[in-house]
Amino acid sequence: MLQYTVPATVPGPGGRIWTTRPKPSAAGLVAVLQAPSSKFSDAVRIPDFSVVALDSRAEQLVTVDTRGNVVHYHLRQNRYACLDKTGYPGTAVLLHSARQIFVAFADSTIRCYDASKGIVTGVLKGHRRCVAQERVGRQHYGFPNADELNGNVSGV
Repeated sequence: MLQYTVPATVPGPGGRIWTTRPKPSAAGLVAVLQAPSSKFSDAVRIPDFSVVALDSRAEQLVTVDTRGNVVHYHLRQNRYACLDKTGYPGTAVLLHSARQIFVAFADSTIRCYDASKGIVTGVLKGHRRCVAQERVGRQHYGFPNADELNGNVSGV
């Protein structure tokens, strides 16, 4: 079993996930995501992810923890990148394409990220409550081939 330790604060914009080629265990386990208890200690703790999303081809993984750290893992390319540190826990995450990631936070905002560039492309505000789930559908409201983000808000 190969274990990879995810730092609690990602030092820099990104890096390699595995330093050696991963070898699955007999049960198929490739990696265990862990976080150090502090930057001065080798002890590990269980990460406190609030939401996690995996794309349909199992190539990309996005995690958001209770501190608002958004980390994008590209498993085939053996790379990870810290996209944002908001300070708010995530409530929903959606991988729309190889480049677009939508993350809803406890402050009732949805942030749109470009995964290839590692930047925030937009922030959607105005929800009365936290967004519980997201989906992107093709809707034509006067814009040809426009994508519209639909946020499902619990209780509204």
